[in-house]
Amino acid sequence: MPSSHYDCDFWHALEEATVLPQSVNFVRLCQLLDELFAQVPESQQLRVAGEAIEKLAELLTLRSFGFMSAWEEASIPDDEIPVIEAETLEAWVRQTMYVDLDAFIEQPQSKRQRKQQQLSGLSKSNSVVGEVDRTTLLDLVEKIDAEQASEQMLRELAGEECVSEWLTAIEQWLRQHKNEQPVSLNKLCQSLCMLLVEVWLGLLLGGYTLEQHGEFYHSEIWVIAK
Repeated sequence: MPSSHYDCDFWHALEEATVLPQSVNFVRLCQLLDELFAQVPESQQLRVAGEAIEKLAELLTLRSFGFMSAWEEASIPDDEIPVIEAETLEAWVRQTMYVDLDAFIEQPQSKRQRKQQQLSGLSKSNSVVGEVDRTTLLDLVEKIDAEQASEQMLRELAGEECVSEWLTAIEQWLRQHKNEQPVSLNKLCQSLCMLLVEVWLGLLLGGYTLEQHGEFYHSEIWVIAK
């Protein structure tokens, strides 16, 4: 025990604990440390606390090494270690999990379905004549203008390109491969050696029917010949 330490049971107990660290009582050491602080002036308490924590850390290291040595000495030989076969664990190990969310996903209605619902609503009323709210009429006019503007923008976008050549190439390929229809959009682009935007604009301006098959994130677009 260094001469700078105050004479206290804490330091004596700490020295005894280093001889047999596996049986040390840390609760008792903490109680003795509190008694030590009661004897130390406030100006020196921080220094004494640092020294005490350092000694306790060293004691914990010795204690850990002792347990590890005892475990290594008592370790089971490799040929006596129990082996669990993979078939035994299959019933208790989760490898994959599948959750079917189709029942909670509302499929988007196609344009054709919306039109059928609108026509069905008209047929139920038995008449197409009636008063139209001014706000509803303005919304309808804006919708028609938006559709016309979208179609005009599509034609202007392709106006400077060889749209007629795209349409001819698409029509010829579909005519020559009738038995392979419907055909996926990706395959059509690869067969024609054309860019996706060229084929896409050609199909839209040519009035071809496009369908989407498969799940939402793994779907593919298919082209239906006219």
